[in-house]
Amino acid sequence: MSNSQRSLREKFLMALFGLAALTILAAVFAVSLHERATEPKFQPTLAFPFLDGRLDHITKIQVTSLDGTLTLNRRSATDWVIEEKNNYPAEVTSIRRLLIGLADLELVEAKTSRRDWYQHLGLEDPEEGGSAVRFKAYEANGELLAEVFVGMEQGLPDMNGASYRYVRLGQNPQTYLSRGQLDLGPTMDVWANLDFLTLERARYQSVTSVPGKNSEERRGFTASRATPEAYNFTLEKMPLGYQPTAPGIANGVGSALASMSIMDVTSAADLSFADATELYYRTFDDIQIEVKVADIDNQYWLQMAARDVRPEGAPAPIDAAAEAARQDLIAALNGRTEDWAFKVPDWKGDQLTMTLSNMIQVKEAE
Repeated sequence: MSNSQRSLREKFLMALFGLAALTILAAVFAVSLHERATEPKFQPTLAFPFLDGRLDHITKIQVTSLDGTLTLNRRSATDWVIEEKNNYPAEVTSIRRLLIGLADLELVEAKTSRRDWYQHLGLEDPEEGGSAVRFKAYEANGELLAEVFVGMEQGLPDMNGASYRYVRLGQNPQTYLSRGQLDLGPTMDVWANLDFLTLERARYQSVTSVPGKNSEERRGFTASRATPEAYNFTLEKMPLGYQPTAPGIANGVGSALASMSIMDVTSAADLSFADATELYYRTFDDIQIEVKVADIDNQYWLQMAARDVRPEGAPAPIDAAAEAARQDLIAALNGRTEDWAFKVPDWKGDQLTMTLSNMIQVKEAE
């Protein structure tokens, strides 16, 4: 190959390389333009970036839903009360979870600002009949630190347990898809400290039921068991000619206090227990828990009290620590139930008001 031909070939290859380089540069430039054109305008951000350092300043929280407003007031770091429930103790764990959830709430995507679309996101104002739950947090001086309307959940929680929900902040019409842990509902079982009856089933030795004075059932009953290991509560002093409908028929009422489910609380002075069913639960270590259950406006409400029923003249307890714990339990239970009435679901009320007639049948001929 001559020198002129070699030179021409080299120039041709260099031209091809140059054209290829220009093509690559043009493609990179086009991709870059496309990415800039399509990248989101909204950058994820904290809903309340200033809140993390001021959580200890919050002294009042309002939780508003279709059912009304619960106002949680702080008396100390570990003492919160519910204003609308005569200052009944609030559940501090739920309050801490809410405050951390507000501080960590992240807005990940801007959505609509049209009010007529709020209904599709569950963000209509609850005070106007909407389904959103509104949280408001205040400082001691009355300054509103945070306000958020929480709507529908979108998709499933992520690997860290954070869920995606539609929110809007205060009176700003703009809505967002948020990421965080604001899944607390507006019900009393979330915000009231109702975990006060902690006696396990094995502690209960017997229950005596006395029907209300206007009850159609005139006969009371006692169901008991000999040891904590015995599973069934057995009806005592069966009426002549009758037998239990099943060996464990009294287990529901006998175990009712071991799995309490409380829905609401109010002042006992607001309700009448004059025609209540009375139950007397006795433990193997001589604690008596007295329960009054009344059907008021088709809802079951109950009152409770604890008593020390250790027999007079009984030997002094050998285990001083166990006796101290027993006395502390009685005092703690009375401290949480005195002057209060508690609403329970229908199934729990039915358990507590079980009558003798519902548990016995005519004895089969032998």
